[in-house]
Amino acid sequence: MKHRHTLALYDYWNRVRAGAPAPRRGAVEPADIRAQLGDTFILDASGRPSVLFRLAGTRLCGLYGREMKNRDFRSLFTSRDGGAVETLVAAVSNDAAAAVVGLEGRNDRGDTITLEMLLLPLSNGSLRYDRILGILVPMENPYWLGLHAVMEQRVTSMRLLWPEERPAHLPGRAETRAVPSVPEPLHLVGERRAHLVVLEGGKR
Repeated sequence: MKHRHTLALYDYWNRVRAGAPAPRRGAVEPADIRAQLGDTFILDASGRPSVLFRLAGTRLCGLYGREMKNRDFRSLFTSRDGGAVETLVAAVSNDAAAAVVGLEGRNDRGDTITLEMLLLPLSNGSLRYDRILGILVPMENPYWLGLHAVMEQRVTSMRLLWPEERPAHLPGRAETRAVPSVPEPLHLVGERRAHLVVLEGGKR
């Protein structure tokens, strides 16, 4: 995690969960994350394989140039990243992992932008995490941002943080398991966690 808003949201989520795999849905107070709200979103993963936006901040909608509510999260990604996205959603919604994703967005003029996404599980009170709290932030501020919408994006890096682990910026961290780069084509690596196969990635 590199962006200050990504770090702030993770720190808040980590405090609210208070040692549980994930906080309850109602435990997240919008007023507590007001600085990040414009970039945040809520996904509904209860109807997988469809993963729909239930809420989306104004800056996020502005980035894509459209209202995101009820749109399928998977439609934002290139078809080549379909397997990686399915794996990330499964890790978050089934296993309460947090996911940090590096992205390259592209507008209709061919201009590109580096983005950072964080996906965090929210509990419904059982061992299901069918709501996902997310944030998507640009890592730079090009002149065209807000004028020309991002039309497609591809995954450039992925990292999964399991519930018992802590990322580098927090004290007393454990080692994280990363999917450091995106392959061409995507390959499966040997590590499995229950039903999950971790995808290895790399820049294309």
